[in-house]
Amino acid sequence: MVFGIVPLLLGLRLRRGGRGAAPSGAFVATVALLTAILVTCVSGWLMLTDLFWGSETMENIHKVAATVILVLVAGHVAGVVWESLRHR
Repeated sequence: MVFGIVPLLLGLRLRRGGRGAAPSGAFVATVALLTAILVTCVSGWLMLTDLFWGSETMENIHKVAATVILVLVAGHVAGVVWESLRHR
């Protein structure tokens, strides 16, 4: 497992031809998206609890995390379109 993670973190292209995203970029994008989803879910749940009911700070955290998800998804779609046009 360590031998698979080291090249990934170093950004080495493991595939022939060098097409597509570098594995490290894919890893970072996946972690960023999953983190944003987790923050959105947890902050949404916390807003329903008695402790954070009506909390403007928690609402702002939730809004920012949701916006980050939308930006990451839009960036992903733009990257897919770019790569598909580039490799025709």
